Amino acid sequence: MTTDTPAAAQPGFFARLFAPPTRLAALLPDGRFFLRLVPVEPEGDAASVAEQVALALETLAPFPIAQLYYGHYWQPGSPRALVYAVYRKRFPADETAGWSEAQVVLPAFTTLLVEPPEPGTARVLTSPDAVTVFHWGDDAFVPSQALIHPFSPEVSESDRAAAREQLLRSLATAPATVEDWDYPELRRVNDAGDVTFSSGGRELRVSANLAAALDVRDNEEIAERRAIQRRDIILWRVALGMAALVLLCGVAEGALAYSNSQIRQGQILIAQKKPKQSELIAIEANTHSADVALSRRLYPLEMLMLAVDGGRLPPSVTITNAQANLAPGTFKPTLTLNATASIGVDQGYAIQEATKFQHAVEGIPGGATVTLSSTGGGGGGGGGNNPRGNNTPGVQQLDTYSFRLLITFNQPVAAEDSGPAAVAAPSAPKQP
Repeated sequence: MTTDTPAAAQPGFFARLFAPPTRLAALLPDGRFFLRLVPVEPEGDAASVAEQVALALETLAPFPIAQLYYGHYWQPGSPRALVYAVYRKRFPADETAGWSEAQVVLPAFTTLLVEPPEPGTARVLTSPDAVTVFHWGDDAFVPSQALIHPFSPEVSESDRAAAREQLLRSLATAPATVEDWDYPELRRVNDAGDVTFSSGGRELRVSANLAAALDVRDNEEIAERRAIQRRDIILWRVALGMAALVLLCGVAEGALAYSNSQIRQGQILIAQKKPKQSELIAIEANTHSADVALSRRLYPLEMLMLAVDGGRLPPSVTITNAQANLAPGTFKPTLTLNATASIGVDQGYAIQEATKFQHAVEGIPGGATVTLSSTGGGGGGGGGNNPRGNNTPGVQQLDTYSFRLLITFNQPVAAEDSGPAAVAAPSAPKQP
């Protein structure tokens, strides 16, 4: 019969995903085998013991060894080995067809040999077609007695119990302890070839080397099976690695696509905000230009106020108009003043007052060139004006002189700052 991993022993999702395909263990009917204990050299190794077992079977078996399925159990230092064998024809082709897919093929009673008990212990396994008893009478780790009683699967439970009692009474010495084991079930087979069974509450681990000795198939067949298994594991892991690489590439491509979409969205957002940004920059530039223009237009007036009477115009001169500009080519700031000088004394004194005002302006810190020109005048017997429109005695006649000053400041303005009102920033403090 063949057992597979029960549902309770199924590993987790990722363990199943990355594990090689499930392997089977074929547990053969116990009742078809005969058991023998054969003497071997205790100092030998596993290979020499296997040769001694084969020679013993040549003598004991009624059939040539090539026509037998057999296996053996031996522990280092033991003077004996347990041998079991069956005639090959007792297993028809339909039963052996699944053996090629099994990791290990052995009779069920071999699970009693895992982890040998203390001396004086007997282990009993009741399978569907036999009762098997192993008795450890000494500390050699290999049973000192091995008995099996086959029967048909239809036998009653009372007959099974009677067969068990008969085998226990047949032992040379009464066992101190009798252990009844449940029929084993396969739990798992790892990549190294170790096989784990369960029997009731026991977990039985059979190492790969022990499983190879217990296996009833030919040694060449087992070696070929292991080579195929190693190749399958390598191919399986390579396939999983390629699948993981493809998955990783897909994830990376998706991440790049997402990043590109985010970048495109950012570019679209920037393009949408760019007109508003340009508008804000233009507003800021215009505001700055207006501030600069305003400060530069006020600069000549500030300098003029500093130069004339400590910041106050004389009462004899009245400025009627002022315009700031730049001299063409030189970019020097200019100030054109239209003013009127008036005084109630001799003829020509108003002109002298305008000339004084010109000289005062020329004394501006940093230097300035002032050109005085007349725009009209009168008074003082030469066209003086009477504000009342008559020559009434006792009323002082006013002498007036209208003139224009073209003031050119000697400090030029940089070409990039040039403009209708572009002038250098003042260095002198403002006066009230």
